[in-house]
Amino acid sequence: MSSNNKRLMHVHEFLDLVVKSHVVDEKVLEDALLAAPEVVGGTLEQVARWLISKRFLTPFQIKTIRQRNVRGLVIDGYIILDYLGKGGTGVVYLARSPKGDLQALKVLPISKQTSERTILRFRREIALSQFLSHPGIAAAYEAGETKHVHYLAMEYARGDTLYRLIRRTGPASPIEACRWISQVAGALHYAHQMGVIHRDLKPSNVIIGPKGRTKLLDLGLARWIKDDENEDRVVGVRRIVGSFDYIAPEQAADSSMADARSDVYGLGCLLYFSLSGKPPFHHVKERKAKIAHHRRIHAEPLTHQRSEVPGGLDRDISCMLAKDPSDRFGSAGEVRAVLLEWIDALERGQTEGEAGIPEAEPDFWDLDHMLEMEEELPSDLDSPDEPIPLDEDGMPT
Repeated sequence: MSSNNKRLMHVHEFLDLVVKSHVVDEKVLEDALLAAPEVVGGTLEQVARWLISKRFLTPFQIKTIRQRNVRGLVIDGYIILDYLGKGGTGVVYLARSPKGDLQALKVLPISKQTSERTILRFRREIALSQFLSHPGIAAAYEAGETKHVHYLAMEYARGDTLYRLIRRTGPASPIEACRWISQVAGALHYAHQMGVIHRDLKPSNVIIGPKGRTKLLDLGLARWIKDDENEDRVVGVRRIVGSFDYIAPEQAADSSMADARSDVYGLGCLLYFSLSGKPPFHHVKERKAKIAHHRRIHAEPLTHQRSEVPGGLDRDISCMLAKDPSDRFGSAGEVRAVLLEWIDALERGQTEGEAGIPEAEPDFWDLDHMLEMEEELPSDLDSPDEPIPLDEDGMPT
């Protein structure tokens, strides 16, 4: 058999897998290929680029099909278009819903290795997401289970995460940071009033959208404030959940001890990251050392890093980052009020346009995206899939 026939077999095998994925209607694809016979005679890369240019497939779908993973591209009628990120209890994809609109689909594949607690946490996330309704929190639409896969369909928040935005453009101005985090604080204050704490505030869980509007994401580690009995069953006794770069000291000691003031600490971490481009203890790499710093060491003042940060704002952030919860602002609503005062003061001293990501179609059709599929996950995704048990000294094992 000639090498040319081997190449053609490879292309035909790929096209067969495309049909088996059920992402593309077989008759529509067949008619398109008949109208362009030169495509089938090309290389696999040429066929892939043609499929993308005609918007039959996205680069993510191409990569997945080339790995022969065709079953997971359609989940209960939701067509997976792209990878968005990893949440506290599952993987999040951009999907086309059965109605035709774009949604974020959080997926938890179930296998023999999946712990009962993981499933319970995912079900709790579904309940909390569907319970809360606030413009600053990504809305939950539908949840289901099909072929050993649990899923939660949610609002697709256009924009970029705070993490990626700061990494790309550098630290925010004080007024930008106050505008963003005051909105997050408002959404959190609503959640707290409804009896829910987040417990996983980090830059990758905040979307900065058009005109600087924010959306809070991922309730995978959230819990009802008064739910200690179920907390032990869902998470475990004396275990840690959260992201180690942004975790409150009391939550790092025992996650069941977290309350609304723990989220106030998280707001302080978000502000610190927004203004410095780094988490408070970015130089500490080992988990036990990070937790020790959150418990006992004060973060370097922002005024030592940036002269344009007002000393009063720096002191307010230090108040949010107080080691003792009773020394922090009493609520997320109080934080919001303080930040609104700072916005007013900063606006009197300077005038800036609203920052944010312009409204646009997501870039999942970009051909260059095919070369970027192995994107490194951000460091602030250091949230273990399973709660971390504590040793006798109260440190993660």
